Amino acid sequence: MSRVVSLTLVVVVHLSLLPGCGSSATSGSSSSSEPEKVALDPSLVLAQEPAGAKSVAEVREKGKDGEEVVVAGWVAGSEEPIIKGRAAFTIVDLQLPPPECTTKPYSYCCMPKEALLPNLVMVKFVDGDGKTVLKDAHGLLGIKEGSIVVVRGHVECSEEGKVNAVVANALFVRGHTTNPTKLSVFDTGLPPSN
Repeated sequence: MSRVVSLTLVVVVHLSLLPGCGSSATSGSSSSSEPEKVALDPSLVLAQEPAGAKSVAEVREKGKDGEEVVVAGWVAGSEEPIIKGRAAFTIVDLQLPPPECTTKPYSYCCMPKEALLPNLVMVKFVDGDGKTVLKDAHGLLGIKEGSIVVVRGHVECSEEGKVNAVVANALFVRGHTTNPTKLSVFDTGLPPSN
């Protein structure tokens, strides 16, 4: 129960950054905003893409607690979709229409939350105790805002049965773009979301 509450708080706080395209998060010092330098973990980063990827929207709509899944998405969904100091990030459905924002298109800050949330899911890598790994996903996994990833793991749902996250055990990086209109170049291979 406390794990669900903790994750919910992280997601709510993280998603509270959505409004305001021009706003920027402030921190005490510019040097503290640099990602922690960590060697890529080859046990987590796959050399080949896993087969059978589903869309984020499908996993959000039909995912069952504990179900093993492979999901493809775009590291996006807020001003800072990668949670600082943790192996956790949000991905957005690859078929979601491009936002109208121009400053940070991957933030989807101009899209209403009601339209974004069914197409967004938290991805997290956990340790043996089920706690989110306290290493920055930039260095640990080799991703950044705008990375197109395919994640393998299992669905984690709330007590009400709503999908909270994908607890990942590995990922493959397909490519990178900060421009959502270029996502089709990466041949998503997924049916369009409703």
